[in-house]
Amino acid sequence: MRTTHALIAVAQAILDNPDERHFGYDLIQRSGIQSGILYAILRRMLEHGWLEDAWEHPTETTHGRPPRRYYTITPAGRTELEQLVNDANEKTA
Repeated sequence: MRTTHALIAVAQAILDNPDERHFGYDLIQRSGIQSGILYAILRRMLEHGWLEDAWEHPTETTHGRPPRRYYTITPAGRTELEQLVNDANEKTA
């Protein structure tokens, strides 16, 4: 996967809370990346096996909102994303 500023920003947003579920809207807010770019990055991360996805259970929703898709990081993904962020930080240091 090509390393871009957007990829690094999304990776850092995920790694800020690596053991939690990540929702698209929250990642947009934390990374500052536009939705079209974010979801393309998430799709590639899924294809590489760095993330897994699932849907909220309907009992977790509020105010009639439909279930949301969420993403969790895999062990391999954690290794890869940490390396991406570390490499990017070394280049800017």
